[in-house]
Amino acid sequence: MANNLFRGNFSSTMTHRVLLLSTLLILISPQDAHSQWSTPVFIDSARYIYAFGGQLALDDSDDMYVTFSAFQGNAIVISRSTDKGTSWNQNVFTGTELSRVPRDIATDHIGNVWLLWVSIDNEMAPTYLNLSKSIDNGRTFSTVFRSLSYSDGFLHQRLAIDQQDNVYMLWDDVTFKVTRFRFGNVGDRLDSDLPRDTFSISAHPALVVTKDYAIHCTWTGVTYDSSGYHYFLFYSRSIDTGATFPGRTLVDTSADDAALVVDSSGNVLTSYIRSASAIDRGVRFKQSSNGGQSFGSPLIITPTDTAFAVSMCVDSENGTNILWSSQGHPIQYARSSDGGKSFIQLSGPKVGFTDMKAGRNGLVYVPGLTDSGMAFTYNDVLLAVSTLAEKPNRVSLFQNYPNPFNPSTTISFRIDQSEDVRLGIFDLLGREIVSLISQPLPSGNYQIKWDASGFASGVYFARLRLNSTAIIKKIILAR
Repeated sequence: MANNLFRGNFSSTMTHRVLLLSTLLILISPQDAHSQWSTPVFIDSARYIYAFGGQLALDDSDDMYVTFSAFQGNAIVISRSTDKGTSWNQNVFTGTELSRVPRDIATDHIGNVWLLWVSIDNEMAPTYLNLSKSIDNGRTFSTVFRSLSYSDGFLHQRLAIDQQDNVYMLWDDVTFKVTRFRFGNVGDRLDSDLPRDTFSISAHPALVVTKDYAIHCTWTGVTYDSSGYHYFLFYSRSIDTGATFPGRTLVDTSADDAALVVDSSGNVLTSYIRSASAIDRGVRFKQSSNGGQSFGSPLIITPTDTAFAVSMCVDSENGTNILWSSQGHPIQYARSSDGGKSFIQLSGPKVGFTDMKAGRNGLVYVPGLTDSGMAFTYNDVLLAVSTLAEKPNRVSLFQNYPNPFNPSTTISFRIDQSEDVRLGIFDLLGREIVSLISQPLPSGNYQIKWDASGFASGVYFARLRLNSTAIIKKIILAR
């Protein structure tokens, strides 16, 4: 069976696949020993092992709130930590409903905690969306807004709060809309529909409100025809505090899930999963430097075809952090410190992440599920970055020469210590078509010639792999 280029742990850059699938891949450098994820601390015991939710909110002091609910039961748990996740105090938000499921949680700048949640009164009753408020650090809540479900059962909602404590909900209410409650007053309500056109379903929303009061949204528009379901990832922005969303930008023609952040320079960043029906599957990253009017070429975070969830945040060092889940694999983590031009893949947390937020102290916080219940971990980004900066490169793969070539080219590389080395040539489908080296080598500089006689013109990839490190170079055969 042919080896697959896209099974290794690496990051890459890729121009959009059009006709010739012109592709550019860059350095992959896993550094598992330097991820600095803390040992998970349990937020709750195994009685909530089948929990839903797991959303995380940080207040202005970096005190944390995590909310989740039991698989069977009508209670929503609100856990608070005031010591950066070392210990957690719990309160249970109960009621008479058959089911209660949290959808999002946020804090304002005067100490209130806001909870967006879904309830079902009984097996024959419809679903309700609820917005509740706590003025005592999550110990008790009062429900200030409730709406009957009109569309697909409130599967998709998000909550955000701006610098003036305006509260925003992105939700499905006949149409996909953003609702603003001015200064948190539900009696002062403003609704604005997101651009929808002919899409029958809108799903997987993300909502960010920035310090300039701009509202940023991404969502998936879903259509269905004789060939099946089609998923389109869209972005829209409001610059008048939610009064209007004048248009939308098509980010990608296939996306099942997406995360959205805006960095300190105003760049709009999104990471998403290409859907199972797409040719180029896996986790992608795109960014816009013009307020979402257009997005650049996608960067491949991982080309795995089993990814099913993604989360993203920008840390206090302006680094971009991405987590994703893949069937049969541990949680994966990658970080960019150069504005999203490249990502370093690191070992992931030991929890099945449900959310990710960045603190103001160089830490990245992650709640998630384990076999023993809801847990919490964090990553010391500052320490990881410092350690990585001190670690010298032990391998280099140089661009082949000539390139383009016909019919042969020379590939050069250097290793700084004795290693098991594999150097191969791969096609656009990720299949190894030629194995050039597969043996232990001492440190030194090496050159090897590839004669491509008998191979078709086009784009190929040279991959140099040493244990946990792999480097890819694009090479072009032009006859």
